[in-house]
Amino acid sequence: MDWYDVDDDFIDDDELVEVTPKSIRLRKKLLLVMCGDEDDGSIGPALFIKRSCRNARLWICPASGHTLNIEEPGLFNRNLLDFLTLVVSNRWKPRDPRSVSKSA
Repeated sequence: MDWYDVDDDFIDDDELVEVTPKSIRLRKKLLLVMCGDEDDGSIGPALFIKRSCRNARLWICPASGHTLNIEEPGLFNRNLLDFLTLVVSNRWKPRDPRSVSKSA
């Protein structure tokens, strides 16, 4: 699978899909979740995805809202390039199970 493949196996256009921790945990795709620390409506869902999917990484951009690519284009592009570089070079690793907090 190439990093630019379209992700068709998560949402079927013909049906409503309930997103649950289990449905996200079963995903095999690699995810980079980006969120601004001032985007109050997105921080919770971003953490939900990070906690649920072992192939997800979370980057929270300081002093930014919902439009990271416009507010902080340099930081956004740097983090996206780092993600793509790791994926293309097969160096993206799933989350180490030992890093999961037992209290979460």
